[in-house]
Amino acid sequence: MSQNMSQNMSQTMPQLELTDDQVRAAESSATLADGATSTTGNLPRISQPPRSQLTPEEASQSRRAVRRRKVIAFAFVTPLMLFILIAFIAPIGTMLYRS
Repeated sequence: MSQNMSQNMSQTMPQLELTDDQVRAAESSATLADGATSTTGNLPRISQPPRSQLTPEEASQSRRAVRRRKVIAFAFVTPLMLFILIAFIAPIGTMLYRS
């Protein structure tokens, strides 16, 4: 059965065959991100996008937004933690205390 499956896959997926000359030509003409061409056959470099600096007002807004998200997340988690404390940990603690 697995042999039949591998035959079906080989029929549906085209095989890509490159000659050594084609591979060397592709490696030698690799264009770098800054427009220069690499003749060493190395992989192209990936250039980093320029970093933009935030204005003080944007930085303040960002800090405020992060703080707000943390408070909201804490507000969602607190009831769950109280439930776990009351429903599971307190009964186990009282049983251990009584034993």
